[in-house]
Formats: sequence, C-alpha cells, structure tokens
Amino acid sequence: MSRKRICIKSPEIVMSGDINISSNFNVVTKAKLDSVAVGGDCECHDLPKPLLDVVMLVDGSDSFGNKAKDTSGAMIEAFPSTLEYIQNNFVPQMSQMLSNRNTFTLVQFSGVSQLEGAYVPGSNGDAGSGLKHYNVEVAPQTVGRIRDITGATQLDGNGQLYLCVQDLCLPGFTQQLSRAARTVEKQERKRILICITDEEWDIKALKNNRGQKTSREEVCKLMHQCGYEPFAVVVRPNHFGEQNNDFIENEFCRNKSNNLKVYTDSFEGDMKTALETILNKISK
Repeated sequence: MSRKRICIKSPEIVMSGDINISSNFNVVTKAKLDSVAVGGDCECHDLPKPLLDVVMLVDGSDSFGNKAKDTSGAMIEAFPSTLEYIQNNFVPQMSQMLSNRNTFTLVQFSGVSQLEGAYVPGSNGDAGSGLKHYNVEVAPQTVGRIRDITGATQLDGNGQLYLCVQDLCLPGFTQQLSRAARTVEKQERKRILICITDEEWDIKALKNNRGQKTSREEVCKLMHQCGYEPFAVVVRPNHFGEQNNDFIENEFCRNKSNNLKVYTDSFEGDMKTALETILNKISK
C-alpha cells in the first residue's frame, strides 16, 4: 500500500482587534530633612535704614531773583524766601523724618560766564579775583549742627548748575561727605541731590577734570555714576512754554516723578509741596 501527500496552499489570515485598558496611578514622593545649617553671616534681624547724604543746591543767579508770590498773593523775593523755608521748615522736618540718619549740605550756585572756560574743576567754586561760581553755605555735616543760613548773600551771576554739579562728583567733595558721618555695620549709604533752581541752566565752555570740554549730558552721566538720586525743583514764571523740561526728566532726573514744578504765582505753596514730596520719598 503506497502513501501520497497532498499540499494545499492557503492565503494568510490576519486578525486584528483593539483592546482598551484603563488605569489610575498615584505618585507619592517622600523627602526627609536630614540637617539644618546656619552660616555665621546670616542676619536674623532687620537691616538698619540707609544713611542719606542730602545735598541741596539753591540757585543764586540773577534770573532766580524773579518776584514770586506767597500764599496771600503778596510779592516776595524768591532767593531769601527759599533760604527761610529751608531753615525753618525743611531742615527740622528732615531731622524728624529721617531720625538724624543723614548729613546735610547746602550750596548756593550761580556763575561767572566769562570765567567758565578757565575754571579748574574741583576748585571749590573759586573763579579768581575774589569771585565765586558757587559758595558752600553749609559744609557736609550732621543736621543738628546747622547754623542760620537766612543771611546768605545772593551771588547774582548766571546759572552755572553743571559746573557746580560736576564738582560735587569729584573726590574733593565726596570725601567730605564720607567724613561727615559714619555708617553702622551693614548700613547702606545713599546720596540725594536736591536742586532748587529756575529753568535756565548755562553751559558753554565748561571743562572736565581732564581739561577737555564737556557737555550737559556728560555732567548728568557723571552725576548718576557718582550715585546721586537727583531731584529738580524748578521755579517757572508761567505754566506754558516750559524750557528744558524733557531734558530735566530724561537726562537729569531720569525719573519723571523727581521733576517737581514750582510757579512764581503760587511760589510759597508750591515750594512747600515740592520739598515735602521729596522728604516723603527719601524717608521710606
């Protein structure tokens, strides 16, 4: 009996299907604090408030001598009225609000236009022949020692604000600030510059301390590099056509809110508001 094989070819059969599996997972992470280390330089108490070097410039130029009005509407002289307010109001309020954690300097600036180009920066305002571009009325000192300033004689020149500001940034002056008061441990120190002036600021031939002609932009840059926070209290004769307003806000102050306006027809009230605004800001 013989055997035979039969081969049958068939196409592949493919079967497919979907299986859906649902699952929920919860992940729990556990951590353990092994140790706590406190370094020796850690502070567990509030740092002292900054010591402020408050430097105030008052315009003694002839243009600042414009007539102004007090709160009653009576005509007054702007320069002596400003000094009187500083003496009787600003300084006592500053002492109280800052708790004597500051120094105070008062400088009357003006200028001799013909001698601007010959001025050697850092010469304490000496223009030669007994003339002064500016005069230090109160040298850097603690508030409690300030003498009467209301009798200061107005220099009555032109408005050489930049000449004066440049000198305030040089070591001859900044070292006086440092010696006027000492900081306590961990205390920050800040410089505040308050300029009470009109809107006419002169600069034509001023040189820097390298003997090169400088500009108002360069003086402003130096002032900020020196660490001053400047405030401009600008006395203006009218409410329209303000001079140099954009430059004062963008280059000098670099802060629009530090540009405070005083008008001659409301001089006394505006000056009070401006200086109180500054004190409120720097005392925080």
